[in-house]
Amino acid sequence: MTLWDAYLFLLHRLGFGPLPSSLAERADEESVELPPIQWFPATEGVRVNPWMWVGVPLACAFALVGQYSLTPLRQSWIGASALVVGAGLLIMESWRLGLDWRARRASVESTAIALQAEAIPLPGLIPQPVAETGIRWRAVALAAITTALTFLFSANNDFNAFARINWIISLVLWIAAFWEGPLARVEWFDSLEHLVRGESRIRISHTLVLFAAVLAVSAWFRFAQLNEAPIAMTSDHVEKLKDVNDILNNGKRPIFEPANGGREPLMFYLAAITAQLAGTGLTPLTLKIVTSVAGFLTLPFIFLLAREISGDTAGLPAMLVAGIGWWPNVISRNGLRFPFAMLFSAIALWLIVRALKREQRNSALLGALALGIGLYGYTPIRVVPVAIGVAFVLYGLHRWSKTVTLKLTVWLLMLLIIVTAAFMPMIRYAVDEPENFWRRTATRITGEPGLETAPPTWQIFLQNEWNSVRMFSWTSDSAWLISPADQPALDGVMGALFFLGAAFILYRYIRYRDWLDLYLLVAVPILLLPSTLALAFPVENPSLHRSGAAIPIVFVIVAIPLCLFVAYGRKVLSQRWGTMVGTAMVALLLVISAQQNWHILFVRYADQYKSSVQNTPELGKVVRAWAESIGDWDTVMVRAYPYWVDTRAVGIYAGKFGWDNVALQLDKLDDLKDDPRPKLFILHRNDAEAIDFLRRVYPNGTLTFHVSEYTEKHFLTYFVPGKLDFDERLLEQP
Repeated sequence: MTLWDAYLFLLHRLGFGPLPSSLAERADEESVELPPIQWFPATEGVRVNPWMWVGVPLACAFALVGQYSLTPLRQSWIGASALVVGAGLLIMESWRLGLDWRARRASVESTAIALQAEAIPLPGLIPQPVAETGIRWRAVALAAITTALTFLFSANNDFNAFARINWIISLVLWIAAFWEGPLARVEWFDSLEHLVRGESRIRISHTLVLFAAVLAVSAWFRFAQLNEAPIAMTSDHVEKLKDVNDILNNGKRPIFEPANGGREPLMFYLAAITAQLAGTGLTPLTLKIVTSVAGFLTLPFIFLLAREISGDTAGLPAMLVAGIGWWPNVISRNGLRFPFAMLFSAIALWLIVRALKREQRNSALLGALALGIGLYGYTPIRVVPVAIGVAFVLYGLHRWSKTVTLKLTVWLLMLLIIVTAAFMPMIRYAVDEPENFWRRTATRITGEPGLETAPPTWQIFLQNEWNSVRMFSWTSDSAWLISPADQPALDGVMGALFFLGAAFILYRYIRYRDWLDLYLLVAVPILLLPSTLALAFPVENPSLHRSGAAIPIVFVIVAIPLCLFVAYGRKVLSQRWGTMVGTAMVALLLVISAQQNWHILFVRYADQYKSSVQNTPELGKVVRAWAESIGDWDTVMVRAYPYWVDTRAVGIYAGKFGWDNVALQLDKLDDLKDDPRPKLFILHRNDAEAIDFLRRVYPNGTLTFHVSEYTEKHFLTYFVPGKLDFDERLLEQP
């Protein structure tokens, strides 16, 4: 036996591949059967003990008690032990009863056939594989030319019309070059045409009704009280609106925004379109609409990803828990770029999983296209290519053969080409301005120049990774902008479900050796890397917004125990009563979870945000009321005070974008001394120096105290009346 044969034999014994050919021939000659390791005995036909029907509910109870004993962030080993006990009970019951949330298939081929009637199809977009699998080399040549032209004409951070046209054409050509099967007319066009003519009807099914109901509930969490939770913008929002203004009014077409640490531009283009179409203008509401819609659009793709993984079982539960969970809702409603990593991660992962399970190259091509476009959304999406590469590796190890290895290698090369073509304008910018392009990532990893970290880098990484993987139950984001104090990423119910789901997936992988089970576990820490790699600033880890790409996988794991509870009811009771009891248990947990998430989002988070953010909306109202009554825009001034307000935001809330009349120095306050018009100065309540200065320069002024709706955000105004005297000779003579 060679060393290579020994290695392949070890993989076979662990369940990762077939027996080496040399050993297989020897086994046939000697009539020796070498089956894979069976870690657990078969459980088919096991008679259920009527006294043990509470096993799974007891496991759930232990997990809930354990999770609630850890919240808020208690260092309770009793709680941790209760979580472990609950997970152990769930695994024991699953082993005893053969419990699963999906049917196990023997091969990829049978999986693909069995799921045809279960998964939502993509008519026309992903045709079934046909005999024609070659590459269209003419399209490759044209695509290479247009890609090169895209790079050439994307100089100076200008995504001009010629560059845009070549970019779009190159993507179409690359997809067409690698497309498996004939390039026929898109089938859903025909379906839509028949529907318009009344020649076909939409079939209303139970799944469709439930899908619509889940979307309705999720829409309430995504869009309700959008202006109040969160209530006001920060300086980051001001920077985003400046970028939108550059697109709308200054004619800029940026590939990358270098200011404020560097930012991808997709959101700014969408906000510019929204500002015009919705009539919301350059306001915080425009930003919130864009991000909330992006977060809402993520839900159907989580549904599709869960169905692809579970075979029509976990789709609706996964979409529902992601719809009501406070974590995806916060990053969707915040008005910053956060949800774009979540959205494009869900799309890309769904298509890649579909491609590998069904051996559909076209799905992989579309997944690469989605990923390439998503790279213009939010920086943490850059970790998703790593997660996709790991999926290919795990699939290849579990389906080990030269044919599979060659096919996966070709696929990966195609995907790399498509992602590169989609990213080509940004690549040009990275070549021209590498410092600006990598600044945000580099500063998180290495810190600012001159900043040194005391502990070794590897030690910080391990600690960050430990904190990241505990963020669902035991640690929290410290930034008030995105999280209430001491609140894990998941509420108490979902935190317990996530732990149970992860434990069950580990058990299922050990038993069945399904690559997808292992991938669910491995993908989470990989997608958390944008948070973990804050090595220079460990205090910023865990970060909920930088971990957004992990949301699709996390909520699929959360949904798995819910499916198990229904399956358990059917095992220990009759089909009818078991379904009713299991569904009732799931409904109770979801109601409790929805109430908790609503409280976290609309009470705790909203109150904390309001107490921490600047009260710029109130100051904006004062400025606007002044300018529209007895004053003018240039006769009202805000006195600068350390860590008080961003006066640019005051101007935006006043309805005059670009207004920024601020007195940085005291002597600026007397610029209006000779102006006869009325004047108004807005002051911090503790700015005694400015008050004394104004009383000396404008002795006839009046100081007024304003009580703020924001906690401890009271402020002052100093009103100076205008000169009312006039020359009586200007009166008309009789």
